[in-house]
Amino acid sequence: MTENHSSAIMKANATAWRDRKRRRTTVSTGWNPAESRFSVSMAVVLRFFVMDMKKLAKQRRRDVDQKQERQIRLGKRLVSYVLEYKKVKRVHLRIWPDGQMFVSAPIGVPVAEIEAFLLDYRSKIETVLDDCQKRRQRWEKNAAESRNFFWYLGTKMAILREPATSNKGAQVEAGNLILRLSDPQSEQEEKRILDTFVREACERLFSDVLRRQFPLFGRDGVLWPQIRLRFMKSRWGSCQPSKGIITMNKRLLGAPVECTEYVMMHELCHFLEPNHSPAFYRQMDERMPDWRRRKRRLEQWAVETAMG
Repeated sequence: MTENHSSAIMKANATAWRDRKRRRTTVSTGWNPAESRFSVSMAVVLRFFVMDMKKLAKQRRRDVDQKQERQIRLGKRLVSYVLEYKKVKRVHLRIWPDGQMFVSAPIGVPVAEIEAFLLDYRSKIETVLDDCQKRRQRWEKNAAESRNFFWYLGTKMAILREPATSNKGAQVEAGNLILRLSDPQSEQEEKRILDTFVREACERLFSDVLRRQFPLFGRDGVLWPQIRLRFMKSRWGSCQPSKGIITMNKRLLGAPVECTEYVMMHELCHFLEPNHSPAFYRQMDERMPDWRRRKRRLEQWAVETAMG
């Protein structure tokens, strides 16, 4: 074998070895070096495409998250409602005591399907709206009497106004709420004194109820919570167990005390069970066996006073 022929065979073997190595690299990595520029450019394009799709989806969610005021005809009644798209699994309908309707729906559900849902429940919706209308009439009647009567611990008291140059304020005397004002005709002064009376009376009431109920929870490691006061439209109370906060509705000052005790017990049980699971209701049954009766009384009182 000549030297040139031997050299040619060695070069051919080296070339074959490099080819085999290149093929193994291609198989193992899934990337062909000969097409590296094409592959990289495709990856960049694909990445930008995915990013653009995400931006488009985000923009679409931003657009549909806007609340929409719409109308629908239910029988002879033209009803207005607010439609809001949310991250929910099904369509929800809420009707406030003043008759306002709110519909929340999963993102992407056509309006036609939402209105078909409302039409399916037309009779129930009309019944609730009729009840709201009657309730509004009671509200108007009570509003006219609101300057003359005051609900306190389940009792409807007459408001009596007396002129006073000193010791101004509000006080319960002989089944009446006495307002001592420098100017009995001043609604602004009356509101200020009533607000102070409600706040101080609520602080005493809720603190007393909590003091009596807390021993049932301290043994389970619950720490003494902070009580906050608010006027709330749709809830009697709420809580934040992680922060140790219970918020009570100031309107409970007018309800029977046993109703306030039920609400406080409900919120305290959430410190043990965060949701309304069977375990939560077992806690309620154990600590307040008659809580269902108290709940019904609160609901009845709220309807009678046109507050619920």
